[in-house]
Amino acid sequence: MLTHKVCEPYLRVSKAPMPKPMTSAEKVRDGLIRELGCIACYVQTGRRGTPACSHHITRRGRRLGHTYTIPLCNPGHHKDVQPGSGKEPFHHNKETFEDTYGTQDELFALTNKLIGYTDEMIADMAAPRPAAVRTPRKSPPKGDAKARPSHEAAVIKRRMAQKVAKERYLVEHADEIAAKKAELKARAKQFQNKIQGKSRIAKTTKSKMLPRIPVNK
Repeated sequence: MLTHKVCEPYLRVSKAPMPKPMTSAEKVRDGLIRELGCIACYVQTGRRGTPACSHHITRRGRRLGHTYTIPLCNPGHHKDVQPGSGKEPFHHNKETFEDTYGTQDELFALTNKLIGYTDEMIADMAAPRPAAVRTPRKSPPKGDAKARPSHEAAVIKRRMAQKVAKERYLVEHADEIAAKKAELKARAKQFQNKIQGKSRIAKTTKSKMLPRIPVNK
């Protein structure tokens, strides 16, 4: 049986922030580096257009964002090994990869040069996004029905109309409703008498079927 200390690591909730979606500018750059192809293959063979995916540059185990990415082929230079290709995957051995093809910063600078991006464009893309300003909604006083939103007033108006229609129906069909109630009450009483009659018959037949036990005097 697992103890509390053993189960504790599995019960912890990760505090890592959720990744933010790419902006329109980051999507444009991501499409350009995918068209360029694997940057490590370009360094190794001088060939462009190798199918690649975006590799996020990290610092101390954390991503810098969608702006700081380089294209790496997979399998091959990214995660999975491609047997017989002579490629060194980054996530298998970072030091060997950087010794062979260059550091992440060098590959990032080369990628931007090949797609025509300057340092000013990268800095502009990486600038913090302005926070959305939300104006607080002023709630109108409860007693003032005119100041309430239109949809809330419509709901109140519809409910009042339904209530008035119900009261009008009860007044106009009072005799029919009373007759229906009396009919249902009579049926219930008739059914109850029928059940009681069956139970009496069952009791009498049962008493007749029981044998008489002789009593010794």
